[in-house]
Amino acid sequence: MMIRPARAKAADFDRPSFYLAGPIENANALQKEAWREQAADWLHVLGFDAISPLGMEGWQPAAIIGTDLQAIQRAMAMIAWVPPEIVSVGTAMGIWYASQQLHKPVLVWGQQREEANPWVRHCAYIIHVRLEETLEFIASYKWQFQDPLALFAESRECLRKDAEISADA
Repeated sequence: MMIRPARAKAADFDRPSFYLAGPIENANALQKEAWREQAADWLHVLGFDAISPLGMEGWQPAAIIGTDLQAIQRAMAMIAWVPPEIVSVGTAMGIWYASQQLHKPVLVWGQQREEANPWVRHCAYIIHVRLEETLEFIASYKWQFQDPLALFAESRECLRKDAEISADA
């Protein structure tokens, strides 16, 4: 397993990577670490690296935010755990930044799409209940992750269609 810290330099990455976003401040150690380790194991087998924001406890806020933003920029996509019972402002900001500013696919897990916040639904390429579903999706569509902008364009088209259907209802 290889989880690269968010503070790692771009030269440390020899494979495409996923940024692993999720609650830190309001989560216990198991919630913070276990899913990231499982995701990193799967991603490694699939030929990807994983970038984790863990390990910056005690840093100044500006350093944490700057390091996170750079790590999100280096990643080709994001896997975000968004459980409804844990509020995470940093995760929400990262999802928005990756999706809306960098046009990278964001794969969300941790709840039903219908139950997700409208902002999360808008920014997410796909939403699954379980991490395993998200990892299986990546394995099934691995070739598409070579062109994340195409994935982003496809997700925007799906959202546009969802909006039209909602407006008609």
